[in-house]
Amino acid sequence: MEGSSGDTIAFTGQDESMAVAAMAEAARFYVYAYNTSTLVTTAGLALGIFFIVTSIALYAYYYSSADQSKRSDRSWEQEGGKDNGLPDTSRVVGVLGLLEEAWAGYGVKEQACRRRVSCEAELWVSQGVTMPSAVLLSRLIGQITYDDLVEVSVSKATEVWALRQAAERGRAERDCQAYEQQCPHVSITSIRRK
Repeated sequence: MEGSSGDTIAFTGQDESMAVAAMAEAARFYVYAYNTSTLVTTAGLALGIFFIVTSIALYAYYYSSADQSKRSDRSWEQEGGKDNGLPDTSRVVGVLGLLEEAWAGYGVKEQACRRRVSCEAELWVSQGVTMPSAVLLSRLIGQITYDDLVEVSVSKATEVWALRQAAERGRAERDCQAYEQQCPHVSITSIRRK
């Protein structure tokens, strides 16, 4: 072998094999380091592509299903797709039925107590309290509009509209004391599912 000055260095057989072994070991390290970094890069790239594809698929699925639910929840359309300008009475009757089931499940029978609980439920929900009974009642009562009540009986419409006004008072005025005087023994905190 030649040195840096052009001189020839003589190795014995054993020295030469040790030098070759040392160079092979150094080369093996670089090969392992290269393969490891390539493997890590490839794995990272594969995971990145997987997460990107998954997020695109979930995004597309969410918005396609959200669009379908928006289209299917258009209560003013009939199955034929023609707008007739009238509310879907089956939806209104369904919501009123669920509301009645909720009142029966909570054991609230008197209209004055229902107004108090409606007011307190809306008050709690508007303040961010996520009590299940308050959220359920608030959502059910919130789905009913004045236009919807045209389709039901006058007595039922009057009862439900009073609940709706009580809920509005709880949300807007944050005051349910007038209802506490009419029904002192039942409140949103006292009702339990039977």
